[in-house]
Amino acid sequence: GGPPAVDVLNSMGPINRPAEKPLRLPILKVREIEEVGTVVLGRVETGSVRAGIKIMFAPHGFVGEVRSVHKDGEKVSEGKAGDIVSVSLGDTVAKEDLRRGMVASPPTNDPAAAAETFVAQVVVLNHPGSIRAGYCPSLAIHTAQAPCEFEELIALIDRKTGKEAQAKPECAKTGEVVTVRVRPRDPLVVEAFATYPSLGRFAVRDHGRTVGVGVVKEVTKRPVPKARSSGGNEYFDS
Repeated sequence: GGPPAVDVLNSMGPINRPAEKPLRLPILKVREIEEVGTVVLGRVETGSVRAGIKIMFAPHGFVGEVRSVHKDGEKVSEGKAGDIVSVSLGDTVAKEDLRRGMVASPPTNDPAAAAETFVAQVVVLNHPGSIRAGYCPSLAIHTAQAPCEFEELIALIDRKTGKEAQAKPECAKTGEVVTVRVRPRDPLVVEAFATYPSLGRFAVRDHGRTVGVGVVKEVTKRPVPKARSSGGNEYFDS
């Protein structure tokens, strides 16, 4: 039933992690360490992170200040694109306010935000029936996983030419490529693949199986929330 997901994703080439883009750091784990405070672990997908900068956690808008950055257990001056780092935030953000799947970014330079809807191209790999408008699988994207509704099937795509083969199809079956409009049911940060590659490709999960893979073409973002500090209404000066 079609090529395995991993082949399809690999055929898109290795992930490009541009250093010159603004920071994107999806959270893998959050810990609280005595006398250090809140620490988040994750991979710097684009940009860099260093002590002294303010970072905002999308989709909820909490802002913290980076106290230190560690890589492989050593303190480093900067975490660069591709590095897996632990970032200490001291007491500037409470552990309870952060969780896996949130994304750290600069509060003022193209900050990450929750997607209202997004348009994606999906390769249906292994679906027992057919996918129709209203289908609500779980999407696994960067470190996040969230239920997402396929609101509209926009077009079937010819796999050979990449051109539109049929507009507004009723359904999409195994082996077909379909452009869809997706609405996350839970707050979710995604980015266009062309801009932030590793935040723009995903697996479609249904009952524990991967039934498709996709790339995000364009995102309609929700407004960036007003910067929130943990546990109060005071705002950081940005």
